[in-house]
Amino acid sequence: MASFSADFLEKMKDVETILEGSDEEAIKAFNSMQVVISGFVFCKDHGSEFCNYCYTDHRKLNNEVITGRIPNYFKVFCPLEDPDGRTPVSSVFGTYNPIPTGRIHPTRWYEFYACSVHQRDDCPDCFNWVDIVKNVQKQKKQVRKVHDRKQVLGLLHSMGATFAATTKLKDDFLEKRLTMAVQSAQCLPSQINPIELPKWPSLKKAVECVSRQSMAEALNLSNPKTSPGAEAYPLFHDTLMDVRQTIFALVRQFGEGYASCIIQDSESTQAICVRVIEIFKLKDETPIVTLVYQTGSSSEPVDNTREFVQNLVDQNIKAVPTIKADIQEQALLRKILADNASRLAAAYKPKKEKSEKAFVVSFIAPILPLSQVDIGRIMHNTGCVLCGEKGANRCAQCHSTSYCSRECQKAHWKEHKAMCKSLKGGKWLPLRITTRFEVDGQQLHVATFSTHSPIPMGTNATALPENDGVPPDVHGPDQPFIVKLQKPLTPTEYPSNTPSMLKGDNSLFNTAFAPIMIYDRQRSFKVYATAPENPGNHGQFINEIRSSASRMKVYRWAKRVGPHELSVCLDREPSPLPTW
Repeated sequence: MASFSADFLEKMKDVETILEGSDEEAIKAFNSMQVVISGFVFCKDHGSEFCNYCYTDHRKLNNEVITGRIPNYFKVFCPLEDPDGRTPVSSVFGTYNPIPTGRIHPTRWYEFYACSVHQRDDCPDCFNWVDIVKNVQKQKKQVRKVHDRKQVLGLLHSMGATFAATTKLKDDFLEKRLTMAVQSAQCLPSQINPIELPKWPSLKKAVECVSRQSMAEALNLSNPKTSPGAEAYPLFHDTLMDVRQTIFALVRQFGEGYASCIIQDSESTQAICVRVIEIFKLKDETPIVTLVYQTGSSSEPVDNTREFVQNLVDQNIKAVPTIKADIQEQALLRKILADNASRLAAAYKPKKEKSEKAFVVSFIAPILPLSQVDIGRIMHNTGCVLCGEKGANRCAQCHSTSYCSRECQKAHWKEHKAMCKSLKGGKWLPLRITTRFEVDGQQLHVATFSTHSPIPMGTNATALPENDGVPPDVHGPDQPFIVKLQKPLTPTEYPSNTPSMLKGDNSLFNTAFAPIMIYDRQRSFKVYATAPENPGNHGQFINEIRSSASRMKVYRWAKRVGPHELSVCLDREPSPLPTW
């Protein structure tokens, strides 16, 4: 925290003295605690115009720089009622990456900073504060967007949709995919009116519902190999899991009589102030927790949250209810709250406290892991694999990946190389496929489950279709894509504690004639390859599956070569190996 002498504060009262450079001592003292980048002033420790830690607010000073360059800027180009109270530019060191040069201005005694792109001092292109200020004001209004590209990629990765760090996919494309991921994780209707919903009957059951898990998570929690005392899901390692634990904590605290709390990181650089209002019942397993919230940070004025925090301090002398959440988790939580606020019906207007005038009404609901179908849909890209633009060219060696230009292909080669080599020279065999089959004249019912999906509340056995329809083809003819080939569990392959009634009579599946289930990541189709339809080839794929690490499934490249036929690469495993 910066400290100022009385003498220095007296000198700093006259802003014109600083601007005109007439007082060398004051300017040198000023520059010892600030940085000046292309005329704009920021606190030295955090790189922000406004800083609650350093007790600084340079917006008025920096506005003088802007209006000196464009006199009518705040009237014409960036209309603001109160320019001196505008949203400040923050975290310039991380966002714009200025590089200290060690060179000092000859008359104003501040150090020059160069841009990382052009290596130019006070680069007018990279440090164009006129445009940056306008963009910051625009971003402040776009509350549903995560504006940090690296953060968006990180959040998508935490939800299972991993894009390459080198991807050139446009920011809007990635933001839409993040919105899809948030929507899929909640499985909610487009609009919710709590007025029309019954109250949730039991707080205990609400806590249970917001802590639902997938089968893989349940197995991880019960894994006997976990070291004694170790957490199965430690904080700050998995952003999606962290958000789910925060929602769990909010509901639990509400049940314990604490409706209000502050969600913040350990350094108190960002925070979300929350007050839970009520819990409603959307469905038997889906509570809707309505609340009001407002965000804050150390680089912005705290006018919207000051009174709320003060009231919370006054009411809880021993300790203010706080939930720890790092910056990445808060970014996802803010995204969820902003998206959900747009889903609420306008008719729902809960009463706010006096300290909550600027707070936003929203809600939280159970957040579940994305299914592999959802992840496949989010990852689906029909254009250039690197930038998303329409791709007319394919890799000449493997023909599996589309590119819009040689530049994108060259930039992607390091990542594509392993996959390309895994396809080259592979043995491709035809497989006849069907959407239904019978055993001894009886149509089969098939039960499937994914360890990555939420634990089902009931059975999900489904009958195969009565007619053998043509499976959908979303990939296009002769275009390679990855499929999973999976054989059924035999009675000896079930876990030892599986009840015999669940194993059923699977005598058919004990033989080499077991049908092979085949599907792609998006689950755009689910088909079967049977032995009678594929004499010879069926046995080769069964052998590949049985000799694999899991002995139950393999991933292979495939092409659609007919309405009921795939061409599948028998002996080449995709690299990297899929996890869906």
